[in-house]
Amino acid sequence: MTVRAIQPADRPGLVSMLAAAVDLPSGISDWYRNAKPPHLDLAAWNAGAIEGVVTGTFGSDFQGDPSFGSLDLPPGPHAFLTRIYVAPAARRRGVGLDLLKAFADEALARRCEYVAGVVDLSSEYAEREEFFTASGFAISDDHMIGALATEVVGRIAQLRR
Repeated sequence: MTVRAIQPADRPGLVSMLAAAVDLPSGISDWYRNAKPPHLDLAAWNAGAIEGVVTGTFGSDFQGDPSFGSLDLPPGPHAFLTRIYVAPAARRRGVGLDLLKAFADEALARRCEYVAGVVDLSSEYAEREEFFTASGFAISDDHMIGALATEVVGRIAQLRR
């Protein structure tokens, strides 16, 4: 499996994968038809097919934002994980961890020490909460997530052992 940035020629395959999803809100696949700068889309590929995607931005500063009030944020810049989705047939095989690690690595490359986001409510919440917690994220009462990018990378390395 490889994880890399989506290129224009990859978008139809990504849209197809997302359109087939029964556990995403309708219309999500349409959002991915075109690039949405400053968002970066990274996809997990296996045998020529896209099995998952992570989308986010880099360079924000959420310190002082009441949405993240219960999380311990260092000074910005921060990365924001907008969405992570893995096709049901590819789940429980490490695809989500590969995507999350690639996003955290990209955050560090862009000098963002912290990754924030929200636990997407599109699929089974308990499973998503478990995934993020195991990956090093704290979760606030209002479903916001946050972790040091180095913590995410380290936790994923531990999970891989």
